[in-house]
Amino acid sequence: MQIAGEPEEALQAVRPRLADWPEKFAHIKTALDAAIEPALAAYAGLRAVQNGEGDLVGVFPALRYLPRAQEALYPLTELPPVSGFFIAPDLREDAELQAKLAATPNDDTGIFHERNEPGSRGGFSMYVPEYYTPDRAWPLVMALHGGSGNGRGFLWSWLRDARSRGAILVAPTATGQTWALMGDDTDTPNLNRILDQVSARWNVDATRMLLTGMSDGGTFSYVTGLEGASRFTHLAPVAATFHPLMA
Repeated sequence: MQIAGEPEEALQAVRPRLADWPEKFAHIKTALDAAIEPALAAYAGLRAVQNGEGDLVGVFPALRYLPRAQEALYPLTELPPVSGFFIAPDLREDAELQAKLAATPNDDTGIFHERNEPGSRGGFSMYVPEYYTPDRAWPLVMALHGGSGNGRGFLWSWLRDARSRGAILVAPTATGQTWALMGDDTDTPNLNRILDQVSARWNVDATRMLLTGMSDGGTFSYVTGLEGASRFTHLAPVAATFHPLMA
């Protein structure tokens, strides 16, 4: 927090100025206002922990506001400063990438949500780079959230890299409160259903399909990704454990 400083004070200071924006910029005002609200809530939660109100576990609810702010801000990527934020740092000076992202988005690109409203289970969110064209096959990344998380929020953990490096990104939500690590596996069939749905609409490269996940999602990446029938060609679990059935 010391490194971050106090950016929430700057947000609070400029927020009243949104009230006087011209009508022709109403969409910018709406997006900024929608992004400021969760950003301030996140910092309020982090400050509470910093000030001794609760323990470190309280950090996690605060961080859940981050993807809400990013989702609200993303429609403003038509503006270069916002677009730059959603580019991987090492590629922000890449002129070719900047030109592709500055062009008018192609049809059937951007962010999509399929039965993945907050609190729902079994749906998915996804991102297709705005410069996608169906004349070639595109790599796909499927990213699995951690326990009690959801794909709509976890999408933003990978969106910057998918946008910068040209990959279709899919972030499903588990059918239960977390992934099917024990008992009946209802998640693998659902992931296959999602892959079928995505592959039917976009040109996916079946030889470059990465399955990754965080925590429980990372563990389930092992569980389903190491099955003989798995369609994934690469696995990248993060902060995962080995499932006992793999011993």
